[in-house]
Amino acid sequence: MPDTTSLDSIISGIETNKVLIENKIIHTLTDCRGYLKNDSLTIYIGPSNKRMKGIVGDCGGIYSWCIGNKDIILMIDPQIQGWIGLLPFSIAHQYQHAYSWTKMNLGALLAMNLMDRIVAEGKADWYAHVLYPDVKMPWDTALSDEGLQYQWSRIKAEMRSEDYYQIQGIMFGSDNYPEFTGYSVGFDLVQSALKKNAALTPEQWSNESPALILEMSEYKTQ
Repeated sequence: MPDTTSLDSIISGIETNKVLIENKIIHTLTDCRGYLKNDSLTIYIGPSNKRMKGIVGDCGGIYSWCIGNKDIILMIDPQIQGWIGLLPFSIAHQYQHAYSWTKMNLGALLAMNLMDRIVAEGKADWYAHVLYPDVKMPWDTALSDEGLQYQWSRIKAEMRSEDYYQIQGIMFGSDNYPEFTGYSVGFDLVQSALKKNAALTPEQWSNESPALILEMSEYKTQ
C-alpha cells in the first residue's frame, strides 16, 4: 500500500485552516478588484501531491495556477512554515493572469513563446507586488543583478522559441538554468519597464503586448 500519511496530514492541515484560508481569499480578492475588475472567480483548493511536493516546497508551501479567466487552482501544504503569508501574493499573481487570460492568450500555453511567458509571469508578479510590496517570493532573490544580466544574455536570442520543454526549463530551472530563471528575469524586466512608466495603470499595462513591455524595459535583445 502506498504511504498516504503525509497526504492525510496535508488535507487535515487545510481543513484545520479552512476559515483562515477563506478569509484570506476574500480579503485578497477585494484588494485585487481595487485595480482590476474580474468578478465571479472560482478558486479550487487542494493538497500538494507527491509529484508536486518539491515545487510546492520551493514556492514556500503554495503553488497556484490559472486555468481560465474565471478559474484558479491553489495547491497548499500547511506543513511548510510561512505559507499563510504567501497566500495573498499567490492569489493576486493568478488574479492578474485571469484578467489577462484573453489578452495574453494564456488559454493556449503550448502556443506561447518564451517572451510571452516571461512577460506574462513578470506582469503577474509585479501586480502582486503592487498589492503586497513587503512579501518576498523565492524567485525575487533567485538571481543576483549579475546573474540576471548573464542569464538574459543567454536567453534573449530564444525569445521567439515555442519549445514547451525549453521554456519550462528556463522558467523553473533545469540542468542548464538556475532555479526560477525565467520568473526572476520576467519580474525584473517588467519592473524596469513599469518603473519608467509609472503613470500607466494596472489595467493599461496589463493590456500591453509583451513586445511593447520589452521595448519599454531596460532589457534589450540586441
